[in-house]
Amino acid sequence: MHPMKNKNKKDREELEAELRDAKERIRSLEQELEETQQGLNALSLELEERVEKRTKELEKVREDFRGLVKNASEGIFRISPDGTQFIFANPALAEMFGFDEVERLIEDVSSIPQELVSNPDRYWKLLDRASSGNLIEGIELSVSRKDDTKIWFRISLRSVREGDNLVYYEGMVQDITEERRHRNRLLALHENLDLLQDAENEEEAYEAAIVSAHEVLQFDNAIIYELVGGTFTPVATTEAIESRTVGELEPNDSVAGRTLRGGETLSGNLGDFELMENRFQEYSTLISAAVGNRGVLQIFSGQRDSFGKADVRLTELLARHLNQELERIDLETRLNELARRDTLTGLYNRYYFDEALNKEIERSKRYDHPLAFLMVDINGFKDINDNHGHQVGDRILAKTADILDKNIREADTVVRYGGDEFLIMMPETGNGANLVGDRFEKNLRDWSDNCEVLEEPLTLAVGKSYWYPDGEKEIEEVIALADERMYRDKRSKKDGIAQVGRDDDE
Repeated sequence: MHPMKNKNKKDREELEAELRDAKERIRSLEQELEETQQGLNALSLELEERVEKRTKELEKVREDFRGLVKNASEGIFRISPDGTQFIFANPALAEMFGFDEVERLIEDVSSIPQELVSNPDRYWKLLDRASSGNLIEGIELSVSRKDDTKIWFRISLRSVREGDNLVYYEGMVQDITEERRHRNRLLALHENLDLLQDAENEEEAYEAAIVSAHEVLQFDNAIIYELVGGTFTPVATTEAIESRTVGELEPNDSVAGRTLRGGETLSGNLGDFELMENRFQEYSTLISAAVGNRGVLQIFSGQRDSFGKADVRLTELLARHLNQELERIDLETRLNELARRDTLTGLYNRYYFDEALNKEIERSKRYDHPLAFLMVDINGFKDINDNHGHQVGDRILAKTADILDKNIREADTVVRYGGDEFLIMMPETGNGANLVGDRFEKNLRDWSDNCEVLEEPLTLAVGKSYWYPDGEKEIEEVIALADERMYRDKRSKKDGIAQVGRDDDE
């Protein structure tokens, strides 16, 4: 075959092979393209479904947010850039300002600082602080409702900007009017506790607590019961209750008893309690707080559900302070008694006698009656100490003091004057002082007759004197005279010589 023909044949075959390869690649590309198109179609469908689903989710979020804003108890708002008008508000905010509808609030209020804010300067300063974009939180501001009543808001506020442009202010408010009222009551209670701290006795403490309950905490109906001998006894009430007859309560069938037994405050509507004092059935709501373990403080109201948690807390706080002050008074009383009492005999000491003497002198002058003084000494007491020891001597001193204390009137005062000497002050007493002295000695002799450590019966030396308001003698002279006569009686009994006759001042 001619070489040229062979070469052409070979070229044609190569071209045909390349053509076949090209067609194969085209078919492969067309198949890939078809598969890609199918994938794109599926992806597009998936994206459409995802977009639709996300759109529904966003719409639900928007709907939930609108519902949240609409039903929120806090007031939510947007304010125009110039700070004068609401451009958005939720129903809670409208209600706080006394408007029935949000539209009325937005339309009727043309100037927020002039019509609603009690302190416009403070309002403008608040907006100025928020204009920088920082979130301002916890600011308290007084505002006016539609009916001009004052309420308090706690505000959170920020500004919203687009670039350098201020678009609006937005924020949230809480009505803290009741919170501030209770806070002010709490502060006033703390300031008023000086009345309790100044109380010198239980009666003054109870009255101070009632004053605090009424004037500071604004409880018109309050009563304090003290548990005395197993019975609740009313010790202080507000005037609203004081005008009625308030009797004692039995612990087993009263709210007061339940309060003290449980140690927890009871509060609520009276119908919720199985046990209730019949005398208070005209009231509807009760707070009953324990005053330590000594009694209860009870607060009443004629309206149902009128006491909240803050009222209960304040009542508990007052009851706790009252108990602390009563404990202080008890401690001071005991300390005063210890300072005024002789530790061995339990009788009053000379420190107390000086106080009591001044009071009795004033009383004697006022009513023009005399004061009798008996100075009493145990005969042979030094020998008793020497022969039997100080323990026996102390026992005799204590018994003598007991006999003296049990044989005087309630108005009389007996003190351990020093050593084995006792002084008795007896107002409005004439010749009866002689009988008292005889009674002392008889009772002491009867006791000593049965005392196994004593060989002889005990006797007393007694000297008496009288002070008269219109007399010439000073009180010190009269007491010294009783002391002198007591020593005269001691010497006469030692020598076996009985005194005869009456003293010159009888």
